[in-house]
Amino acid sequence: MTERRCGTCRWYDVEGFARHHGENDPGGMGFCRRYPPQPDFIRHWHMWQEAKTSPGLPDELVFGIWPETHDEDWCGEWQAQDPHA
Repeated sequence: MTERRCGTCRWYDVEGFARHHGENDPGGMGFCRRYPPQPDFIRHWHMWQEAKTSPGLPDELVFGIWPETHDEDWCGEWQAQDPHA
């Protein structure tokens, strides 16, 4: 039986994480694609502050962020990767 952890889950996306962060080796990190991205305000605080003072930009910015997990993490939503995909 496959070990139930993020790195063996069908929802784990290493390639997308690497592209998003501009890295060739994401160091065991990836995105969990099980559910839609969640709003995130804290990580992009500096962009929100810039939007508040820049003409033509919206007063509020909401970013959808995929949860970042390590390949050794796990949760109760694990599903085996499709070997035929």
